[in-house]
Amino acid sequence: MTVEQAVCKKIHMPFIVQNDLGNRKPVGRDGFTLFEVLIALAVFMIAVTGLVIAINTSLQVILEVRQRSYSREMLESRLALCQADPPQVGSPRVIEARDNHGMRLEELLLPYDAKDAKGGEITGLKKLQIKAIGNGTSNSAEILLYQP
Repeated sequence: MTVEQAVCKKIHMPFIVQNDLGNRKPVGRDGFTLFEVLIALAVFMIAVTGLVIAINTSLQVILEVRQRSYSREMLESRLALCQADPPQVGSPRVIEARDNHGMRLEELLLPYDAKDAKGGEITGLKKLQIKAIGNGTSNSAEILLYQP
């Protein structure tokens, strides 16, 4: 060890050498240590794991909202169709999921007792109930129909 190297080591200053190309660099600091690389890799993996979890959660929410939206759309469509062609009173009409894009529909028309302001009975009112069941979601809707 030369005197310059000893002095640099004593005052904790890296000893600078000149390589064959004329570039100057400190001795003993050629790259990252294995520990530094492992720490950087661990931080990167934690960040990637968080990102994957966030993406997975958002995709699940998107699929759930899509299913609910489809179910509500199916209910609205069936309500409109049942106003023109209602099921028989007291007899449920079922459309199976295999025949209806994975959505099972149950339609039921029931008599509805109602009274007017004077206490008189209003005849001809029926309550139409529709349930849409499929893919983990279940929605229902009701509407009153007048059939004299």
